[in-house]
Amino acid sequence: MRTMTVSRTLCVGTFALCLVATSAGCDREAAEQELSEAVAAEMTKALAEPAAAAPAAQEPTGPVFRTKMMGMEMVRPLAAKTLTVEGLRGMTIQAPDSATVSEERGNNHVIDAGVNYSIAIGTGAFDPAGAKQVFNIVDEAGTVVVDQPDLVIYQRSGANGSLLFGAGVTVGEAQFHCGTVATAFPFTREQVDQMVESCRSLRAAN
Repeated sequence: MRTMTVSRTLCVGTFALCLVATSAGCDREAAEQELSEAVAAEMTKALAEPAAAAPAAQEPTGPVFRTKMMGMEMVRPLAAKTLTVEGLRGMTIQAPDSATVSEERGNNHVIDAGVNYSIAIGTGAFDPAGAKQVFNIVDEAGTVVVDQPDLVIYQRSGANGSLLFGAGVTVGEAQFHCGTVATAFPFTREQVDQMVESCRSLRAAN
C-alpha cells in the first residue's frame, strides 16, 4: 500500500514540476535538480509515515476446536457436519468447520488434518473389550488410561505417547460408536478429549 502511495505522489509531483519548468523557461539542469530534490523529499516523507497496522485476528465466537500444532496455537470454529453412510445419513456432529466428511468401509470419516482432528463414526454399540483388544494389537506395550463402558482411551508406548480412543454414543434408542483414525501426528489428550466431545454431539437428522 505504501509503494502505491509513493508512486502516485511522485507522478503528480513530476508532472507539476515539468509544467513549471516549461512555462517559466528555466533551464533543463535546474529543473532536473528541483525534481530530484522533490522526489527525495516525497520519498522521505512517505517512508517516515507509519505503515497501517494489519487488522488483529478475530477470535471465533462460539464453540471451537483448539489445539497446538508444531508449536503454533490453532483454533477452528465448530460447525454441524452432516453424515452420509447408511444408518447415519442426515445425522450431524459438531466438528471443525473445515473438516471433510468421507465414507470408508461403512463408516463416516470426519477429518481436519490442520488441527489433527480425525475420527470415524459407525452404527452399532461400542464394545470396550474389543476396542482394548485392537489397541493392544496396535501397541502391546501401551496403557489403558480411561476404561469405562462407553469410553476407552489408550496411550501408546514410545516417546510421543500418542493417544487412541473408542467411544459409544446413544441417540434416542439407537447406538453408535466412534474412534480415532490414524494421522501423521500423535494425538494429544487435549485433542482426544475434544474429539470425544465431538462424537457425543451426534444428533438425529431433522
